[in-house]
Amino acid sequence: MKVILLKDVAKIGRKGDIKEVSEGYANNFLVRQGLAKTATAEVQQKAAQELAQAAARQKKEAGRLAQLKTDLEKRIFAVKVKVGDKGQIFGGVHEKDIIQAINSKLGSALDKSQIGPVHGIKALGEHEITLKLGQGITAKTKLNIEAL
Repeated sequence: MKVILLKDVAKIGRKGDIKEVSEGYANNFLVRQGLAKTATAEVQQKAAQELAQAAARQKKEAGRLAQLKTDLEKRIFAVKVKVGDKGQIFGGVHEKDIIQAINSKLGSALDKSQIGPVHGIKALGEHEITLKLGQGITAKTKLNIEAL
């Protein structure tokens, strides 16, 4: 019996897959638990449309992320911090400060979890930051730490 999976099922397949399973397993477990539907022609057509729409959304998102990557790589972002008499930074510059500088300049909505490992920058000057944008796209941008 052909079924279309509504959720990921271990050892069977992922959401949206059309699988051939025994009739008893399909009726008694998969359909009853809401994990699958019987794969009629109408249901298969609807699943194909949803899959095509998801692929189009993913392609559009990949294009947006590629554009964001180019924007990030050609800019230098500045963070102003308090410094002591000898030019030493008080505290350090952390992910929150970096994301705030990037988001205010680009008008984007990046999250601090998207920044690669930064362990509190404690020196003035230019530093390279890695951002994980999603879908395997990473961008390297420069951050200039300046005194107030």
